[in-house]
Amino acid sequence: MRTKAIRGYLKVFVRSYWNNSEVSSDGTHHVYRNSNEQLYQQRFKWVLPFHSPGLAPVEDDSGSFHINDHGKAIYSQRYKRTFGFYEDKASVQNEQYWYHISPTGDTCYKNIWQWCGNYQSERCTVRDFNHLYFHIDQNGKIVSGPHSYAGDFREVNIQNFPNVLCICFCVLKAAAVIQDSTDGLFYAIDKSGRRLHDGKGYFDLDIYHKNYARARDQDGWYFIDRSGADAGNGCRYSQIENFYNGQALVQLFDGRRCVINEQHQIVEQLKESQTENISQLEKLSQAYWSPFALKIGLELKLPEQIEKKDVNETEMLEHVSRVWKDLGLIKQMKNGLSLTEKGRLLLPNNITRDRVLYWLQDRYLIKWLPTSSLTSKYYSSTCPDVFAEIANDPELMNLSQRVLSSYAEQDWKGIETILPLHSNQKIVDLGGGLGTLLKQIIHSNFKLSADQHFICFDRPEVIAKAIEQNQSQPSNIEFVSGDLFFSHLPIGDLNILSRILHDWPDDKVQQLLTRIHEQSLDSSRCTLCVIEREVDNIRSHSLLSLHMYLLQRAHERTRSEWNKLFESSGWYVQQRIPFSGHTVMLLEKEKATSTISMTEVPIEKNNLKKNQSKLQVRKAVIPIAGLATRMMPQSFVQPKVLLPIVQKNDTWHVRPALQLLLAEILSSDTGIEQVALITSPGQLHILYSYLKSIDYLSTNQIRVIIQLEPLGFGHAILQAEEFIDGEPFLVVLGDHLFRSNDNNNDRSCVKQMINCFHYSSVIDPLSSCLTSVGICSETEISETGLLQGHTRNTDDRLFKITDMAEKPSIDIARQKFVPSRSLKLGENEYLCQFGIDILSSSIFTILRSLTGSRQELGLRDAMQHIQHKGQLFGYRVNGTRYDLGNPQRYWETLKAFADPSLPKKFNGTFSASMSEPQTDVDFVWHLLNRIRLPSSHKHSVQSIFLSGCPVFVSSAPARLDVMGGIADYSGSLVLQYPLAQRTFAFVQSNFEQPLIKIISVHLNDLKKSSNNNEISPMIWEKTLSSDILFESSSRLSTYETIQHRLLQWQNDRSTKFEEGEPVNWIYYLVGILHSLMGHKQLNGSIPRGFSIVIVSEVPCNKGLASCLDVQLSGSDLALLCQRVENHVVRSGCGFMDQMTSVYAQQNQFLSLLCQLPNPPHTNVSLPSGLRLFALDSGVKRSTSSDAYRRVRTAAFMGHKILSKSDEVDQPFNYLCNIPLSQFNAHFRSRLPLQISAEDFSEQYGEHSDPITKLYMDEIYPLLNATKHPIEEHFRVTTFQNILKSSNMSSPLLFKENMEILGELMLQSHFSYSACDLGSDETDLLVELAKQKQGLLFGAKITGGGGGGTVAILASDSDAASRAVQEVVDTYKKKTNRLCTIFSGSSDGLTRYKPIKC
Repeated sequence: MRTKAIRGYLKVFVRSYWNNSEVSSDGTHHVYRNSNEQLYQQRFKWVLPFHSPGLAPVEDDSGSFHINDHGKAIYSQRYKRTFGFYEDKASVQNEQYWYHISPTGDTCYKNIWQWCGNYQSERCTVRDFNHLYFHIDQNGKIVSGPHSYAGDFREVNIQNFPNVLCICFCVLKAAAVIQDSTDGLFYAIDKSGRRLHDGKGYFDLDIYHKNYARARDQDGWYFIDRSGADAGNGCRYSQIENFYNGQALVQLFDGRRCVINEQHQIVEQLKESQTENISQLEKLSQAYWSPFALKIGLELKLPEQIEKKDVNETEMLEHVSRVWKDLGLIKQMKNGLSLTEKGRLLLPNNITRDRVLYWLQDRYLIKWLPTSSLTSKYYSSTCPDVFAEIANDPELMNLSQRVLSSYAEQDWKGIETILPLHSNQKIVDLGGGLGTLLKQIIHSNFKLSADQHFICFDRPEVIAKAIEQNQSQPSNIEFVSGDLFFSHLPIGDLNILSRILHDWPDDKVQQLLTRIHEQSLDSSRCTLCVIEREVDNIRSHSLLSLHMYLLQRAHERTRSEWNKLFESSGWYVQQRIPFSGHTVMLLEKEKATSTISMTEVPIEKNNLKKNQSKLQVRKAVIPIAGLATRMMPQSFVQPKVLLPIVQKNDTWHVRPALQLLLAEILSSDTGIEQVALITSPGQLHILYSYLKSIDYLSTNQIRVIIQLEPLGFGHAILQAEEFIDGEPFLVVLGDHLFRSNDNNNDRSCVKQMINCFHYSSVIDPLSSCLTSVGICSETEISETGLLQGHTRNTDDRLFKITDMAEKPSIDIARQKFVPSRSLKLGENEYLCQFGIDILSSSIFTILRSLTGSRQELGLRDAMQHIQHKGQLFGYRVNGTRYDLGNPQRYWETLKAFADPSLPKKFNGTFSASMSEPQTDVDFVWHLLNRIRLPSSHKHSVQSIFLSGCPVFVSSAPARLDVMGGIADYSGSLVLQYPLAQRTFAFVQSNFEQPLIKIISVHLNDLKKSSNNNEISPMIWEKTLSSDILFESSSRLSTYETIQHRLLQWQNDRSTKFEEGEPVNWIYYLVGILHSLMGHKQLNGSIPRGFSIVIVSEVPCNKGLASCLDVQLSGSDLALLCQRVENHVVRSGCGFMDQMTSVYAQQNQFLSLLCQLPNPPHTNVSLPSGLRLFALDSGVKRSTSSDAYRRVRTAAFMGHKILSKSDEVDQPFNYLCNIPLSQFNAHFRSRLPLQISAEDFSEQYGEHSDPITKLYMDEIYPLLNATKHPIEEHFRVTTFQNILKSSNMSSPLLFKENMEILGELMLQSHFSYSACDLGSDETDLLVELAKQKQGLLFGAKITGGGGGGTVAILASDSDAASRAVQEVVDTYKKKTNRLCTIFSGSSDGLTRYKPIKC
């Protein structure tokens, strides 16, 4: 420790040598900042500042290179240019290319670039020789790109939990800004290259500063928050600066400069500059020059001339060309003028050119000159009809319709998601132009039925154009011509006015609304949908409003102005929905009791996912009404869903298939709350009898819906439309059962599907559907549906379905459905439907559209419509499907489920806490009969038990210390997780032989041993005299006596230990026997001997378990077991291990406050979408080690010092009872970094720990050991609050939550290292895990530290599993150590029925 401390002081001293320097005034050398004294004698052409690790770039006559603080070159190479080191890498330039070097001068990677930036947040911006930008990681691997531009990554401060006061922890994530090489917009990306803010692009974007980023769109500059949301609720500015201390400088569009706060309120208005005001007014008066120059150039056909390289060089064209150069539309090349990328938008047949010509037409420009005599032809004080004028000019009419349709395509994409669309509707678009809005509805995922009636109504010349266009692009729209103000209107159930009313003055608007009201049908069948802007002080659209007023006395309107017009014509707003910069107003004739406004939850295209109530899969549908003809005559008397399934747990059970299905669907980890059973009238009686007998109906979880006629799978699903109520939902085939093969993680097939649907970035819960994918052979094609698709890069189990067919012929299968070689399927294997689907509620609209077109309505036919829209995805489930639909398949299902090796999760119960351990105790017992004793190969391990006497059996899980760790003895909150790996104890007592026979059998994987005839376990065999337990025939020994006798036995020459066998493992078991006998207060006959066999998958001394709990029950015996470790094993551990063994529940954290006498504890579920891994580093650790002992001792020394302080408000029993804020404010700076036992004893006497003692020759890490448990308690509390928060169920906040949890784990890990309880191996594992961001969220050392196991919090996905395996593979290459992966979960202490020998 002293050597380490000295090394640390030297490191700080050396750092300060260059860190206090600066560049000299003439830029040729370095000097000390305060004294101006030179660091060295040399002089260079130029120098740049020193950067860590104490190196600076310089240049002399030989070239550019790096020097140390003595002025010496650190390598022999010379470069054209060098730059400073960032994150231990420096950018250097040779004659032709750039790359990065390390502090030793070695190249960091093989690639070369046209230009390189500096590393920030483990990423660096580079540009290739094609002028494209990329981001690379520290190994030179490309992680994002190509881009037109890429900026540096910067850390972003996250404060996601306002109820948690983060005093000293700063949770960070990194983001960068890139410009897309395709659309030219700017996007924010994370370190993996994924776009943030739902992929939204901006005209301009800055990196985050103080939780806000500057962004620009078509309306101006504004601020966005971390989620990409508009922080100013629509406020836009001409210019803005970043926020500092909650305030920012902005310039308004009227030229004023103001200081605003984070609520966008003006707090200060800066003094205006008259000089600037004069300049602005002059520029404003000249602003028409640019659009007129643009118009003149178009009329002179300048783009066409330049494109054809045939420019008519006139004096006018020369002047216009100069302006176009200044506007960035053309540029001068060696061979003449050329169009820029922006200028090419003005070529013929481009909609942008059409839009420019539309706004610059003469009749519009003249309207802006009301005082000019030139306007006499066009201008009138009365309301003109611009549309009638346009009708007289066919060319202008065509231009207008092209432009207006292009705006409609842009603005109304996704409009069908919020319109009140129903079956058998007559939908009329009044003033609908070419029918663009109606076509959007028809071609969307909400495809309507054949009897749906669409009408587009507009002026005759417009309808003629629409009919002409419809001949080349047919649609089922009826086009009707007429005049809105004079003709009879074709009123429907839903009548749409989209951006029509703003073109007319108030009197004409009122006239039109009144006409629709008078000609409409009954109010219950007529809805008027008005889509317009509602202007306010922020979004005034004043120039556009003036333009419309000059044209025909129209204008944009406020909400109150709209309401006045509606009510005066007999219409009342029922609902307002913001959409794409407009407001969709739904009106009825009758006044609503309260108007529904959705202004708080905008449903714009980028914000559809914010309607959280519609995102979660909470309901399931099981169709069970099928005729089951292949199972007749049995199916006449019993539905196949109630066919019996036989299983063996401890005893044989028989349950109907439906019970197993419901158990899987309604398991607590799926999130499914209700299930609808679609049944036939003939099944109703027997189904109700069954449900009532097992009390399902009283839970309100089951809804029974009747399908009156057997009209197909799709028809059955359609009956559940009202039950689903617009939400995504689960569909499970009622004649199948499913068995998960994901035993390590214990995810059911249903859970796998729901996790994929909720957390996959490519699936939109409002429109996408997900079907489960399995594998079948050619012989099974006739029984299932085949799928074809391509996988996503992030998960090779997730497909985008490109084709599907129900029970195709083998020839079609071979032609169209041969899977990609990358899937590595066997010969003649195909992707098929597995029987589980998650559907969007839009499926009901499609099903209705198919009704009547065929005899039976198929769900797969409807899903094919979804597939054609590119919204059907498939997930390859890790599981097996079992069929109940024909006798042969049913027999195979019976055999599979009767297999005792089947995981017990198929026990027909809902509660996850009722699940039994995954490894069957019967199997383990029989395994002992196959394993031979080391001392006698003729006898099995099982032979040590006496025949005729019972063997008592229990098991406990390995536990993973996720958070808390060594802070447990200081009273911290801890979070422990039970793993799937277990330890089994077989114990038999006898009254004859006074011997304790103990055998430990360790197998890496008990499950694999079941299919492996060659078993190679690690076996330790020991025999002791039972006299070690007793002082006399009736009195037990003390702990001290037991410990002393065990030490004597250990040191006896006759006691042999195997290589790698811990010498103290026997202490645990002997100590537990002794404690249990004392706890029972033995009376009467006392057993004289014991035979004990321990069978375990849990590695020894790796931080996964500290003791075995044999026959424990409750906190008292868990604490008793802790005393064995403290007083017999002499390990200074807390009691969290023992409490976890007793109280843990599968897939749940044990949350335990480690404070006596009655430690409070509860269980916290592991949220869906997450998975925990434990990585055994191969380095053994122990809580009885010197390093652990010193840290524990130092913590209690700190407790003693703080308890003597006057700053303490009240007495405290544990360090963790001191609030972190109080510790930081009053104690952190006062505690010395280290203290000797001698100095401590002189000042404070003994420390307060009864387990450890002070060694006078030792130095203790006082500060770090004291602050660690206080900070850790805060970290664990924050971690738990996040796990339990409602935000964890939100896919939108999932990523941010994971980044915070991961940061807390990393802080805990590095705090271990600060206490000297880290190791190089565990540090490496954590570092490798950090490089898998997006899949692996956090990692930390566990338990007592000093080696052992690393806990990893990961995504519950196959991609994450592969990432963990890659970490292990890389670790092995770097360290030559084997690293074992543990995962899955199981319940805590489990007792079994005694086994009779």
